[in-house]
Formats: sequence, C-alpha cells, structure tokens
Amino acid sequence: MDKSNQLFHFMGFKFTQTVTCIHNETLTEKVVVQSKWELPRGSYSIQDLVQMEDDGDIVSHFDDDICNPFYCWNDAMEVIDKIELTPCNDGFPSFVMTSRYFSIDVDGETFLVQKELTDNKLEILESLVYEFLDYYYKNVEKND
Repeated sequence: MDKSNQLFHFMGFKFTQTVTCIHNETLTEKVVVQSKWELPRGSYSIQDLVQMEDDGDIVSHFDDDICNPFYCWNDAMEVIDKIELTPCNDGFPSFVMTSRYFSIDVDGETFLVQKELTDNKLEILESLVYEFLDYYYKNVEKND
C-alpha cells in the first residue's frame, strides 16, 4: 500500500473505486474515489460527488490529482486526532508538538522529528505521521 493510500485507509476511506463523473450532457470523466464503503453505482453527477465529499464520505481525485491532508493544517490536525484515538498494543499514542520537535510515542517507541523555525511544519508533520503509519500497519493493525 503506497503512502497516500495508507493514510486514507487509516482515516477510514478503505475502498478505492473508479467511477464516471457526469459534469453535463456532453462532458464525463473517470474519477478515482476513496470511500468509507463501496459505492453502489458506477457513475455519479458532479453534484453528487461534491456532496458526498462535503459530507466526509469520500475523497475524490480528478485527473490524477492527489488530495493530501497535509496541504491544510486543519485537515492535518484531524489526522493527529485520529492517531491519538487509535488503540495500540500498550494503550494510546501520545502526540507532542513544540517549537523544536514533533513526536509520537506509542508502545514504548518514540517517533521524533527535530525541526528548525524555518522548516515547513506540514512537511515535518507528514514525515512523522508516515513513520507512525508504517509502525501501525506492521505491528498494530495486523494484531486486531
């Protein structure tokens, strides 16, 4: 599972499908949709897809555009909230964010990224989360 699919799977979007998006009578396109459940149809109007995305049920990728939660601070914090609520083998992960470092502690393991004031916080956060997800999928989810 590649990193973006790993993240969306962790966030509950466990199904990946390609559907036809109907923009109008003459324009349609194939859209990759990651959803929380298998979508029952193979085609949807653009309005339907936008509504499902606004409701938090799907994430759609038009023209191979990858939607990454780490482009937006609020969405990145949703990822962190989900990590903090994830039961692991020895309890729940703890997340610490200071001006000098970001860290996740889980099962006696510490994932730590030192940062400089000029570093891009979302890029630092993204690398830390992917380290956690690698650990999570190798050591925690397979035991559930």
